Amino acid sequence: MNAISLRRGFSCFVAVSSIAILPSCGGSSAHANESTDKSKDWYSALVDDETDSQLRIRPNDLASDSFAGPLSDRAHHEAGSHVDDPAGAAYLKAVEKCDVLVVAVRKMKPATDAIVVAGGVPASSTPDAMVDDAQKPFWKKVESPVASVDEWQRTSGDEEEQAARLAVLPGNTWVLAASATSVERMNAAFAGGTPSAYAPDSPGGGKGLFEAVVTGDALEKMRADAPPPVQPIVGTLKRAKLHVDGGSSPGAHAVLTYADDSSAAQSESMLAMLTSK
Repeated sequence: MNAISLRRGFSCFVAVSSIAILPSCGGSSAHANESTDKSKDWYSALVDDETDSQLRIRPNDLASDSFAGPLSDRAHHEAGSHVDDPAGAAYLKAVEKCDVLVVAVRKMKPATDAIVVAGGVPASSTPDAMVDDAQKPFWKKVESPVASVDEWQRTSGDEEEQAARLAVLPGNTWVLAASATSVERMNAAFAGGTPSAYAPDSPGGGKGLFEAVVTGDALEKMRADAPPPVQPIVGTLKRAKLHVDGGSSPGAHAVLTYADDSSAAQSESMLAMLTSK
């Protein structure tokens, strides 16, 4: 399998050191380095085989990494500039120094069903500390169907936004359910007993700073937005994964999985032609 070097794609900051082109040989779920700890069954229930896209970041490790730190600063600035909702901006600020942040989107149409898990949120960050310019809290504490979980509800926004819930688990783990459907799934996942904290499942050292996986409905937008020269590459794509390491061996690696051998071979040829120019 050829390793293809290119400088494009990931916010124009990371040189993607290798791209693996694979035919499909199994499921296409969007799991990114999920924990195998059985005490975190609630996590496996929320980030399951129906997840269409997943973003997994280690904010603290990213910010302090000499290779990926500048990328982290730029990404944080870009994310903040695209968040029009003040409550959303306040949430990003509260979790920006957490140990691990996972964004999992299970369905993109007709309505987004998203779960955001933040592990190791600083003790100084609390839901009631997220306030607007008039010092009015964005979240209010409500009764939770799970006794061991503190649950908070949005105090502003439209009906859909106020359906969101923020659950605070032991060990400074926050779980944000973005819609009524997400909330239902979240509470069902917690119902099995006291949910444990979520933490990175492998040592740091600059490994696994960032990982993004896209499959299912999430690929439809990628296909729709792709320029004509890229259409043959994304047309039969079943799963796309980008993994970024920092530390002493920095690099970014992409894995593209296709429906069959011929599609994989065609895309490998197209990528080789594009990156040779």
